[in-house]
Amino acid sequence: MTEVEEAPALYPCAEAEPQSPRDVTPGFVGEKPSRLPPSSIVTRVDTMALVNVHFHLGAEHRSEGEYDTTKPSDDTEARRRLRRLLDSGDPALPLETHGYYCDQSPGYVEKRDAGGLGEYAFEHCENVEVGQTYEVHWVYSTGAAAEESERLAPGLGGAMSTQVNPTVAVRAQVFYVTADRGDDLEGLAFSGWQSEMIGDGDAAYYSGSTTGRGYDNDASCSPVQVSWNVDRRCRAVSAASLDAMCAAMRERGMEADAAPQGSRDLVTEALSATEAYDMTREQIDAN
Repeated sequence: MTEVEEAPALYPCAEAEPQSPRDVTPGFVGEKPSRLPPSSIVTRVDTMALVNVHFHLGAEHRSEGEYDTTKPSDDTEARRRLRRLLDSGDPALPLETHGYYCDQSPGYVEKRDAGGLGEYAFEHCENVEVGQTYEVHWVYSTGAAAEESERLAPGLGGAMSTQVNPTVAVRAQVFYVTADRGDDLEGLAFSGWQSEMIGDGDAAYYSGSTTGRGYDNDASCSPVQVSWNVDRRCRAVSAASLDAMCAAMRERGMEADAAPQGSRDLVTEALSATEAYDMTREQIDAN
């Protein structure tokens, strides 16, 4: 979810509702009950307005056997540069490691061994490279502007154009970037997650919050309640398709979202909603 500069004041975590990002591995059980019944969690976004698209370096969520690998912040020059931007920017301070990666997932390993990672010169995405993992967030709201041309906006601003306390839902999909044009995806920017890639049982929904590096697991939690729909699998996307997504975002005035954000640390069991539920085929396709 988007960075916290756009969000309301922080809450002490002891007073907050369930937080995000969480572990979405089947069988993982959180400890924080939500005041909302499961029936109130948004599972289809076809009646809501898309208000923002952005992405994070490293998956914010975690899914065992898919995006569950951590790795050093300085494993490549691009990641060293990006970590400086996302963290303090002070070269004297140690680099932090955030997020989870697809590097050990079956699809990534197969693609790597077949030589499908390669290189690509990005023209529209900033601080992005082939072989890395990014979690893309499509943000939907009931508080969007009435005019369709005014709905997309950086940060959370577009979600709250007409309502102070709208219903907000985020669909999240985790991609590793390849140089293989066979991994092209059409309309990645504004068509929502790639539902045709998601098999039955591959996606979860749960009650959580906004994310971003400004939150932690102690004193600073998010007060903004969000319904999350999360694909549990790593998916391949061509660098050309990701670059086209950034180009489309720039055309809509979303230049700040054409570069990855940092990832909030995975929240603890104590801050995770008690359940993450499997999505049905109908819910997955209601995009």
